[in-house]
Amino acid sequence: MRKLRLLLLLALRVKDRFGSRLRKMQFRMQVLASDGRTALDSSVRFDHAVRFQGRGKVVVEKNVVFGYSLAGAYSLPILIQPRVKEAVIHIGEATNIMNGTEIFAVNRVRLGKRCLVGARTVILDSDFHGLHPRQRGSAGVSKPVEIRDNVWIGMGVMILKGVTIGKDAVIGASCVVTKDVPAGAIVIGNPMRIVGSVYERQDLDVIES
Repeated sequence: MRKLRLLLLLALRVKDRFGSRLRKMQFRMQVLASDGRTALDSSVRFDHAVRFQGRGKVVVEKNVVFGYSLAGAYSLPILIQPRVKEAVIHIGEATNIMNGTEIFAVNRVRLGKRCLVGARTVILDSDFHGLHPRQRGSAGVSKPVEIRDNVWIGMGVMILKGVTIGKDAVIGASCVVTKDVPAGAIVIGNPMRIVGSVYERQDLDVIES
C-alpha cells in the first residue's frame, strides 16, 4: 500500500510538472498570436489555465504561481489582459494568483513581491467608457494601479483605477477598493472602510516568535 501511494504521488508530481509546462507554452502562444510581449522567468508555475488577451506586455518575476487546485473558482481561467500596445502588467516575485482572477490594463498594473491574490479578484486601471452619456463610446479615464509587497487580497475583491495599496495590507473578501490603502491597513466592504492595522494585532507576536 505504501509503495502504491508513493507511485501515485510521483505520478501526480510528474503530471503537475508537465501540465505547468504545457500551460506555459499555451500562454506564450497566445501572447504571440495577439501580437503582445512577455517576459517570464523560467521558475514561473502555471498550475491553472491562464489566458492572455491584448497587445501589451506582461512581466512575471521568479517563483510566481498561477492558480491552485484547492482554491475556489477552479473552472474559471486566470485572465491577463494588457489591452493596448503601451499597457504593462507586472507581477512581482513569489506572488500567488488564484483561479478566476482577471487583470485588465490600458496603462499599468503592478503587483509587488509575495502578494496573495484570492480567487475571482478583478483589477482594472481604467473605466473603459466615458462617464457622460454622450461619451460612453470613448475610452474613459485610465490611471495606474500599484499594489505593493506582501499584500493579501481576499476572494472576490475589485480594485479600481488609480489605487495604490501599501505593503502588508489586507483586503477583505468582496471589498471594492476605490481609494488608496495605507501600509498594513485592514480594509473591508463596499464602500471600503479601514477597520484595523496588521501592525497592531497581538496575534502577530505569536507568528513572529
